[in-house]
Amino acid sequence: MTSAFEKLPDEKKQRILAICIEEFAKNGYENTSTNRIIQRAGISKGLLFHYFKNKKGLFLYLVQHSIELIADKVYKKLQTFDQTDFFERIRQVSVIKMNVCLIYPNEYQILMKAILDTPKELQIEIEEINRSYYAKVQDANETYLFSYLKEEDLRPGLTKQFVIDYIMNVIDQLNRNMLQAYKGIEKELLVDPDPFLDQLNQYFDVIQYGVYRK
Repeated sequence: MTSAFEKLPDEKKQRILAICIEEFAKNGYENTSTNRIIQRAGISKGLLFHYFKNKKGLFLYLVQHSIELIADKVYKKLQTFDQTDFFERIRQVSVIKMNVCLIYPNEYQILMKAILDTPKELQIEIEEINRSYYAKVQDANETYLFSYLKEEDLRPGLTKQFVIDYIMNVIDQLNRNMLQAYKGIEKELLVDPDPFLDQLNQYFDVIQYGVYRK
């Protein structure tokens, strides 16, 4: 569907892409006007829909593009890490993600709108993108995170897989809580990530050291 768009000269492709990302990030799926996009891009609606078929196809392309861009930037930075502590690496991943999202705020806004306010007509497709993305993330996490948690460091009775599943569930719930709390003002969390990082540190403290006095 987007093969014609991918074949465009890079400068033209990036200009159209930047305009589309900006409009959807600012207005969301429902309120974005393709008429405004074509006016800004200097192309016809027929050509825009030749590239993406329709508004739905365009938005799904932008979601996929945004996921891949942010994930690629995050994991490239992780490749340069020399920190070997498992929990510290997770903390650093959180910081890196926020820094990358600050560099690409419009792509971040598109992802937040897709995840938190999924248009009803796109639910199946967004879920499929998330499933596909999750599989890739799992592979990257195994390389850059999970391999740093050593079975021999765990207390008797705990398996590495159980601890990983537990920690990732905790982080997922924390992410959901924070995104819900900052819904509509997500950029504030990027500018000042301390509330998220403070809670993350509290959770990790409990996971590592328990809740009872020694």
